[in-house]
Amino acid sequence: MASQEFQLSTYMRARLETWETDVNVSNNTSVVHARIKVWRTNSWSGQTYSSSVTRKIQIGSQVVCDWAGEISHYVSQGEITVAEASRTVSHNDDGSRTVYCACWLTDNVSSYYSGSTSYDMGLTTIPRAAPINSFTGNDVDGTFKVTYTPKSSSFTHKLRISIPGVVALQTNNYTSGTSFSLSASTVQYLYDYTANSSTVRLGAVIETWNGGTKIGESSELVNTCNITNANPTFSNFTYQDTNSTITAITGNNQILVQGKSNLRVTVSSANKATANKSATMNNYSASISGLSATANYSTSDLNIDFSSNAFTAGTQSLSVRAIDSRGYSTAVSKDVTVLAYAAPVVNASAVRQNNFENQTTLSIGGTYSPLTINNTAKNTVSSVQYRYKKQSTSTWGSWTNMTGLTVSPSGTYTTTDKVLDLDNNSAYDFEVKTTDNLGSTTVALVVSIGIPIFRIGTDGYVYNQEQVLMPSHVGQIIMSTTLDTAAKVKAIYGGTWEAWGGGRVPIGVGSNGTTNYSTPEATGGSENHRHDFKIGMHAYYGGVIDDNWISGANGTGAYSYSQNKFSKQIDSAGNTATKRNDRMNQTMVDYSEWTRVSTGDTDVADSKQPYITVYMWKRTA
Repeated sequence: MASQEFQLSTYMRARLETWETDVNVSNNTSVVHARIKVWRTNSWSGQTYSSSVTRKIQIGSQVVCDWAGEISHYVSQGEITVAEASRTVSHNDDGSRTVYCACWLTDNVSSYYSGSTSYDMGLTTIPRAAPINSFTGNDVDGTFKVTYTPKSSSFTHKLRISIPGVVALQTNNYTSGTSFSLSASTVQYLYDYTANSSTVRLGAVIETWNGGTKIGESSELVNTCNITNANPTFSNFTYQDTNSTITAITGNNQILVQGKSNLRVTVSSANKATANKSATMNNYSASISGLSATANYSTSDLNIDFSSNAFTAGTQSLSVRAIDSRGYSTAVSKDVTVLAYAAPVVNASAVRQNNFENQTTLSIGGTYSPLTINNTAKNTVSSVQYRYKKQSTSTWGSWTNMTGLTVSPSGTYTTTDKVLDLDNNSAYDFEVKTTDNLGSTTVALVVSIGIPIFRIGTDGYVYNQEQVLMPSHVGQIIMSTTLDTAAKVKAIYGGTWEAWGGGRVPIGVGSNGTTNYSTPEATGGSENHRHDFKIGMHAYYGGVIDDNWISGANGTGAYSYSQNKFSKQIDSAGNTATKRNDRMNQTMVDYSEWTRVSTGDTDVADSKQPYITVYMWKRTA
């Protein structure tokens, strides 16, 4: 509702009120109502105001109320409606509308009821265009469907299809939810437009019409569509092995030999691929057993050559694919027989008799690839050869054929062993070569200087392949009269050595019945030691043993005795002469029995056993 007040007189005011009802979407109309109200502005009691007054109301461009009559207004009445009218108003095509509203009061008797006012009133905007809800369909040459919600059953609708921001393609009367296809001209336009692309963006808009008047349109809904069923037309190609050497052996250029054949694919002008739906041809791609080759498109005869011949043996699929400007392609495949081939395998040896004599036996055999076609071997070993030279020279001898070459269709070959006389003081280099119809294999051998497996040298050592057999272990003790340094010992025995037992005589671990030598490397004994002794004499006199003691100095020289019973002479060799001075008759009596016993006096004695010196070494690592 809208309203506006205005002054009538000193005692009276009025107000124009307007409002909208009955919005009609189908007719794009609504009803606008208006009325005039008046009221007294002072409080005079009991006063009545009456007059003949003309009332006018205008809605839009039309005066909808124009009449005169008495207005009688009492103070206690408050607001009273003095005029009222309505009008159906048409909205603009987009559903909007602003309507002009005005009113006049003219007092024909006095000045109480004279005044006017006007204003613009905004009406409800009536929705006119049907909104689009969905746009389905993914293939340019398929079917599509659009749904929308109409605002009136009296409206008609049109569907407009376009490339958004580029061009409108077609506009047709349309009912929501109806399946449709694009026109032939639209489809062709899209083919041309997408010659280098497999997709295109299409936009759909619903136009709403009321009779011949377009009253609005929906927002645009975009869908990405595909160019389908547009692969190139391509159906055939040919191929061949262009290696004349190989085809002369196999007799068939439709059979390939692994690692040897040169494969060529040919697309003739008669078999050339053709693009569809406005695309253009781009190139061809060929593949077999993981290998590939490409060539640009041509309307003339076209060759595609493989740069590699590392084909996998067996039945292989050779595929040729024609590719257009959209990236769409069509492939044609053929099975191709690939024969397994490997260069000859050489199993050879050259061995001296007994590993060191001049007489040397050369043995050669091996395997090859027979290339069997229809149970017939197309390949064979043509020769097995050898040559050799001393390692001390740079000039090889001439190639010599092995005799007795025997070739089996199953893929093996043998030769008769060749016995050669090779100086066992020299080493020799050998080359052995096996040749079949497709190639050859050469291997190298070495015949070493003649070395016996086992010998005893003039130095007394045992040799195995010229390695001294001198087994030793950590803790081992050796003796030598010549190996005077650890380095010399290591040179013969290996390992790490240290001098052992200096100045000592070894003795076995164990017991000799008197002393227990229980642990290895225990030490004891002395090179010399001191002896403590006494010398006693025993004389028989009158049936009584008379013990008299003397002291000696270092076991040699003359002795003297305090009792003067005896005299004794001991020479440097230890010989003694003893005399007894008999107290009773003062005569000297020979007495020859002496007994040595310990007296507490000391003497140094040599305890060495007979010996001979050697170097002794112990292995520590």
